[in-house]
Amino acid sequence: MANIKELIQSIESLDSSFDEKLEALNQMEETLVAMRQQEQEAIDDNVDLIVEAINVMQKKVDAQLVEIQGMIPEKGDKGDKGERGLDGKNGRDGKDGRDGKDGKDGKDGEDGVSVTDAKIDFDGSLVITLSTGQEINVGEVVAPELQEKIKLVTSGGAGTVLPAQTGNANKYLKTDGTALSWATVSGGSGTVTSVGTSGTVNGITLTGGPITSSGTVTLGGTLDLSSPPTIGNTTPNTGTFTTLIGGGASANYGQLTGGATTKAVEFKTIGSDTNVGFAIRSQGTGAIDLAAGSSGVNISNGGTVTAITGTAGGVYTVIPTLTISPPTTAGGTQATATAAMQVTSNSTIATAGSGYAIGDTITLTGGTSSQTAVLTVATLSGSGVATFTITTAGIYTVLPSNPISTTTSGAGTGFTLNGSWAVRTTNFTITNAGSGYVEQPTVTFSSGSATAYATVGSATTVKSIGQTINFYTANAGIGLAIVDLQASNTPAYLQLQGNGLTSINYAQGGSGANSNIAWVTKGTGTHQFYTNTSTSTQQFNIAHTASAVNYVQVTGNATTARPRIDFTGSDTNVGGAFVAKGSGAFVFASDANASTIQFSISRTGSAVNYLQVTGAASGSSPTISSQGSGTDLDINLTPKGTGVLSFGTYTASALLPVAGYITIKDSGGTTRRLLVG
Repeated sequence: MANIKELIQSIESLDSSFDEKLEALNQMEETLVAMRQQEQEAIDDNVDLIVEAINVMQKKVDAQLVEIQGMIPEKGDKGDKGERGLDGKNGRDGKDGRDGKDGKDGKDGEDGVSVTDAKIDFDGSLVITLSTGQEINVGEVVAPELQEKIKLVTSGGAGTVLPAQTGNANKYLKTDGTALSWATVSGGSGTVTSVGTSGTVNGITLTGGPITSSGTVTLGGTLDLSSPPTIGNTTPNTGTFTTLIGGGASANYGQLTGGATTKAVEFKTIGSDTNVGFAIRSQGTGAIDLAAGSSGVNISNGGTVTAITGTAGGVYTVIPTLTISPPTTAGGTQATATAAMQVTSNSTIATAGSGYAIGDTITLTGGTSSQTAVLTVATLSGSGVATFTITTAGIYTVLPSNPISTTTSGAGTGFTLNGSWAVRTTNFTITNAGSGYVEQPTVTFSSGSATAYATVGSATTVKSIGQTINFYTANAGIGLAIVDLQASNTPAYLQLQGNGLTSINYAQGGSGANSNIAWVTKGTGTHQFYTNTSTSTQQFNIAHTASAVNYVQVTGNATTARPRIDFTGSDTNVGGAFVAKGSGAFVFASDANASTIQFSISRTGSAVNYLQVTGAASGSSPTISSQGSGTDLDINLTPKGTGVLSFGTYTASALLPVAGYITIKDSGGTTRRLLVG
């Protein structure tokens, strides 16, 4: 910008021509306009004050321009052109002059003076600072009523100016009540004027940007999982996370939900269909594997607790609290249940009473029960109860207080009982079935030694859409095959049931009232039965007989009746053979350890003769006869040691006439005759 002082001096100088004064005036006007623009930029946050100040400045400048223009005399009219004089004679050509000497270098001119700053002072005066350091106070350019506002802008009075703008781009002016300072914008809300979109991540593209007003951002491409992307953080966060899995225009989806602490990760099918299946399909002959550390596959038709089964009742004097562990799925609800109690034989007699008889029934009173406990007098001490048996254990949800009063079926009075109780293993009440159970919950009691387990859901169905389900062992062999050979949709089937320490297998289903179980070996294979979880402890074997039509049948029987072993089959007459190995004997004993032998059949090597026992019809006697390949066969009856044969009943009488004799042999082989009367 031009030096205003020099411009004013040029305007006021009598040596300046009209054109020079006018040029200085124009430069001064341009300088003032530039100063006004600088002032506008310097205090941009106070636009209203600056506009008013500039308006005042404009008025004063305009007034000064009018005054200065009045100081410049107006240029007069141009005079008339004079007449042309006579042309003179041409002079003679002069001689060429000599070359002149080189002129001396001129001195450098003094540096010019420029305006380095222009500001409105605290009192409303325009102060111009020159490059020489000189300040020129142009005078008051702001109305008095604006001066106080300018003082506020300059933060506290005379001599104080706005903070410097250099290095403070994109910041805003703030005050702490005493001083002004620049601050950086952070957070907050505002209007986005441009959104840019670009790039490709794992095959997915984002296009449509930049958007400066309105527009559409478009996703494209195909997700590339050859190098799996990281979804979320590389370190898992706690909480619950849900991801929907589905293709384009899918009506049904898979929902994958993460689990918080103690909660399982859940995958379930959802969608618009009423029933949405879930298929896991491997490629080729690939298997579907369960990860290492798995404790099994839990299959539940439902997610609620449907039963509590006790396995031990414990001993109690109060009813314990039962707790069912919560489900591991997010959003599931914990099931609750209560236990019922029954009286046990650990109960003791508090008072024996009197007037009782053996066989009297004694009924407990008090408490809350759906079935009252009943005792039976077993023995007496005098007329008081000495011992008792439990006829009905009862079902109690509130226990009676000890000693427990009683009533009786007889004349006795005064009997009281100190009750000892056990958890009933079959009478739990589920007060809330819960939901979301995908693993079998645990059942615990607040005290004592009672134990129980929970059942989740109803009957679980594993169904093959083919005719056969094969289960393989580790060596790639089939361990179990289930084959449907029935045309009916209600075939008979085998049911395997755990029952304490035993396993029960029995036939179920089928359209008939009775269903058989058939155990069939392949080829000439035998049926072998072992104990002690070892194939070295064989207990029973059924060998193969080609084209067998006759067989052994074992039949149990009811109370007081004998079990049966039948030799039967398609033949009309079917005999039975008992064969010992080597020199082993057949022994018939009457106790569990076979130590009390009642009958024995010992072995004779290469025996061809044998003893035959034959029954007889009514009116006839059974027969013991010798049989075999010999023509004449004796029957040997040999006592041990000095023992003698004992048979018949002796009757004393007078000598009868001899009618004949029976030939026998004594133990030495000598033939003897027994006379017969």
